[in-house]
Amino acid sequence: MKKTTAQRNGQGSREDIAAAHLSMSSDGDRPATPDGTGAQPAAEGTGSGTGRRPAPDGTGRRRLGELLLAEGVVTPDQLNRALEIHRATGERLGQVLLDMGVVDQERLARLLGRQIGAEFVRLVGANLREDVLTLLPQQMASRFQAIPIARAHGVLTVAMVDPSDVVAIDDIRRMTGMDIKVALTTVQDFQYALSQYPTVDVAEELVRDLPRPQAIDEEISLERLRRMAEDAPVVRLVNRLVEEAVRTRASDIHVERQERHVRLRYRVDGVLLTRGTLPAHAHSQVISRIKIMANMDIAERRVPQDGSFQTRVDGRAIDVRVSTIPSFYGEKAVL
Repeated sequence: MKKTTAQRNGQGSREDIAAAHLSMSSDGDRPATPDGTGAQPAAEGTGSGTGRRPAPDGTGRRRLGELLLAEGVVTPDQLNRALEIHRATGERLGQVLLDMGVVDQERLARLLGRQIGAEFVRLVGANLREDVLTLLPQQMASRFQAIPIARAHGVLTVAMVDPSDVVAIDDIRRMTGMDIKVALTTVQDFQYALSQYPTVDVAEELVRDLPRPQAIDEEISLERLRRMAEDAPVVRLVNRLVEEAVRTRASDIHVERQERHVRLRYRVDGVLLTRGTLPAHAHSQVISRIKIMANMDIAERRVPQDGSFQTRVDGRAIDVRVSTIPSFYGEKAVL
C-alpha cells in the first residue's frame, strides 16, 4: 500500500545505531595517528603537547572515533580507510565501519553509551511488562524507535536506538506526561521488544456482525461467498483495516490465516507489527471482499493473483496494490 503522507523527518531511515551517531567533526576527519589519538603537534607558544582542540560541545568528552581507537575496536588504518570511503561516498562513517565488518552494533552502542552517559540495555529475551510497554502505543514506539522499559517515581525509562532524537523524547514526554530517562539499545533489541506488544482483537463490534458458517472449514458456494463479501459488516471491516493502516502510516497490510484465527499485521517504518486477530470464520469473507475490491477472481484460490483498487481516507486518494498467495491454512493477502 502506498504511503501518501510524508515520513517523520529522520524516522525509519536509520538501519543501525552507528549510522545515526558515529560521525566525526571536521576536526575528527583528520587521519588517525598510530597512537590512536589523532593528535597533531602543538603550535608554538601554546604550552600544550596534545594538539587536540576541545570537543565541539565544549564538554571535553572524547569523540566516539577516539574511543573506538583507544579500545582497540578499530585500527588507525581501518579508521583512515573508512574516512576515505566516507568522504568519497557521503555514507555515514558508522555505516561504513559496519559494512567493512570491523565493528558490531552492540559494541558500538556500548561505547556510544559511555560517550553520552546513557545506560546500554539488552532487550532480547527480557521480560517486558505489558503495563509499561503500553504507556507508548506500538505505532508510536515504531515511529520513534523507542521502547518503554521501566517506570518509577514519575520517571519513564525509554530504550532508544537514537538517544539524541530530542524531538522524539519531547513527544514521548508529552504523550506519557512523565519525565523521560533515556537508555540506549540496538536495532535488533528494539525490533524484538516491538514484537512483544500485546495483540488486540480488531474491530470487535464489526466482527460480531459477520455471517458465521455452521462449520469454519465448510465449503461455501461461490454465490453465497460473494453475497457475504458484499454484506455491510465485512465491507465496514475491510474499510476499517485500510483506514487504520493509512492513519498509522503503514506501508503494508498482511492478512494471514493461521490454524485457529486470522492474523493481521501492518508494516510500519519497515517493521512488521502484529496488529491483532480475527476469528477464523472471517477469513474467507475478508479475503473475498479484498478480491472484489481489487477486481480479482474470488473463485480462484490455488494460484497467486494481483490486483489494485483506489479508496479515500480522510479526503485523500489512496492507491492500493493487492496480492493473494496460497498458503498452508488458506490464502494470504498483502495490501
